[in-house]
Amino acid sequence: MNRADVTRLLDGFRGLPAETEWLDFKEAKQSFDIDELGKYLSALANEANLHEQDGGWLVFGVKDKRDAASGLRPVVGSSYKASAAALNELKLLMAQGTSPSITFNRIF
Repeated sequence: MNRADVTRLLDGFRGLPAETEWLDFKEAKQSFDIDELGKYLSALANEANLHEQDGGWLVFGVKDKRDAASGLRPVVGSSYKASAAALNELKLLMAQGTSPSITFNRIF
């Protein structure tokens, strides 16, 4: 999936009338509780499976309330685990802390 495809997908998600069982938005501008992250990843993965989705989505850097004028959830950006090393450490923690092991992909 290239950047343009991801942008179209994200814009579609941002325009949905509500978050779903397999899609959640968090501002997470600089930080996010590690225990909460584990709970979200597990829940989103389970719900995606139940709803026959390819995967669950936890989107950081986007407000969960839609803007009335545009109809989209505003992008606020996030620096949470922005470096490759910090992200890889987080992926390892998630894989070690879940059974069966789950992890995630950073799209961009």
